[in-house]
Order: sequence, then structure tokens, then C-alpha cells
Amino acid sequence: MDNTNASIEVIAAGHLCIDLLPLMDQLPLNVLAKPGKLYETGAMGVSTGGSVSNTGLALHRLGVNVRLMSLVGEDAIGRMVIEFLDRRDPSLTQYVSTLSEYPSSYTIVLAPERVDRIFFALSGDKCSFWG
Repeated sequence: MDNTNASIEVIAAGHLCIDLLPLMDQLPLNVLAKPGKLYETGAMGVSTGGSVSNTGLALHRLGVNVRLMSLVGEDAIGRMVIEFLDRRDPSLTQYVSTLSEYPSSYTIVLAPERVDRIFFALSGDKCSFWG
């Protein structure tokens, strides 16, 4: 979809991060609290996350001419976020800026067998649109 010359209908602004989701639905929760133990997992899922990505990409899939507005760090995670979004549509990241002094936000999402997800996150409050 090429909306570069159309008027922007929506700007999704706020938190933008990368989500790392190791496949681990075969691991029961009760075995995960043993220090020094190696656990085999499946493939790592990688996706952008946060309200900017979740809302903005949903609107984009529905055909809305949307732009994302947020901050990411000038680091590997920030580059991953921008590259992921640019592959969808380079116009999406027109208002995504980088900051060299703060790290990008990320979330590691653990989803062991038959339990709700567990989140480990660097929220990036210094590297957020409102921070």
C-alpha cells in the first residue's frame, strides 16, 4: 500500500518496543525455578509491540493511512523495530525518532505450558514519546 501522497488519517503515538517470544509451551511452570538449569525452547518469535505498533499496524491492515510516532534507542533493538516496520511500509516510521542516550524498550514474553504469560521488560520510560 502506497499512502505517501494521501493525507494522513491517524497518528498512533506512545510506546513502541520489540517483543521476544520463545516457544516454550511444552515446559511446565513448576520446572522453571531451578537455578543453573538449561531449558530447551522452540523458535524465537519476534514482533513489535506496544500501543503504537498494536494499534497502528491494525489500522494499517484495515487500509487506514496511519503513521507511527514514538522514540527508540540508537541500538540493535531500535534498528530491529524500525526495520520490522519499514518492511511493512516505510511510510509508517516517518515520525519514529531515535535517541542515542537511552536504550530501546523490549519485552521477553514467557508462555509456559497451561499458564498465563510472564513478562520481563525494559519499559523504556526514558525512551518513550511522553518520557
